[in-house]
Amino acid sequence: MFHGILVETTRRLDCSSGSRPGEDIGSASSPIEVWMEWVRTQSIRRLAFHAFIFDVEKAILYGGDPIMTPFELNYKTPIYGIAWFASSQKEWAQYMTTDSDRATSCLVTLKETWNPSTVVSSGYYDACESVIILYGLVCVARLISRHEETASLKSPASGLDSLGKIVEQSLRRWELAREMIRFPERTLLLGPDCMCVMRLAFTLYEIDPIDLQTVAGRAIIESKKRGRDDYARSKRKIRIWARSTRAYAGVANAALLIQTRLDDTSPVTHCHHCLWSLYLAALICWNFGFALTSATRTNHLVAHGQILSAELAEQECFQYLQAATSPMPGSQSGRQRTEEEQMALSRTVGMLIVVTRLLRQRSGSSMIDEGVKVLSRLMELSVR
Repeated sequence: MFHGILVETTRRLDCSSGSRPGEDIGSASSPIEVWMEWVRTQSIRRLAFHAFIFDVEKAILYGGDPIMTPFELNYKTPIYGIAWFASSQKEWAQYMTTDSDRATSCLVTLKETWNPSTVVSSGYYDACESVIILYGLVCVARLISRHEETASLKSPASGLDSLGKIVEQSLRRWELAREMIRFPERTLLLGPDCMCVMRLAFTLYEIDPIDLQTVAGRAIIESKKRGRDDYARSKRKIRIWARSTRAYAGVANAALLIQTRLDDTSPVTHCHHCLWSLYLAALICWNFGFALTSATRTNHLVAHGQILSAELAEQECFQYLQAATSPMPGSQSGRQRTEEEQMALSRTVGMLIVVTRLLRQRSGSSMIDEGVKVLSRLMELSVR
């Protein structure tokens, strides 16, 4: 109900139009009224895009399908420059001489980023538009993935392989365009400014977090009990994914996310978003190895519920991340994975030990604690 009201209200307000000093806005005549109408229009745009981002984030990171789509939000990106922080009409009018409105809707930029035949050479309008485009890409990929998944049940199809190539190209193009953006000191972003969602998107547009956790042995997810049929269905889906070339890109980016978090020596506790993303990245890597080997060996690092050597665990974690982030088969480098690297991709225990230790040290919520229990069971550690 909220979704329908939000979209319809936004359409009626015609938030695709912007206002600049001196322009007539309905019945507004005074400079103060012009400023107030601009604030109102910008606020509605923010509300719509915030709702869209949170909707997609919930679906991608926790399971399910998005309710909203980017095609319902064919509006210009909200202005998040210094004009938004103006404390008076005169200050706002002065800032608006440099804070120009977006000429086209962000949907146009989304299509340019998605279409593999085009290149976003000029970068994005600002950091906020880049966040909107990222979640738009993930949402479109999830919707198409669901359609291709349903079609593949009736007859074998290569649609998921083709989609995987488009998604990878689009995310690479998004990353390059984002690098051209300057991040002003006074910037109020629509979502997290980390790369967690982008790294996970290589996998989670197709493989649901619920599938990852089900195969990992979590019995109750989102207050729903997972049975044998659920396990068999999730395992089959992940096995098909793991045997495809697109899975290598997913594992590589999950490993990059893990590597980034482990290299961060800051004592500050990460937000729930980043810690949950780290948990999902570890599950992506473990599920990939488990789907290929159907077994995980832990006796060299864990015995009787105890870690035998933290040093060996860290060493194996380093070897795993190094192998996972190396160029995948068929990449531009043309280099094939060595037999040692292939073996390393199935040795995830060291990585799980190191990631679990970090999550346990910085956990601040019951959800992360439950994630620690799942990873601990995978390592055959005593859950305490």
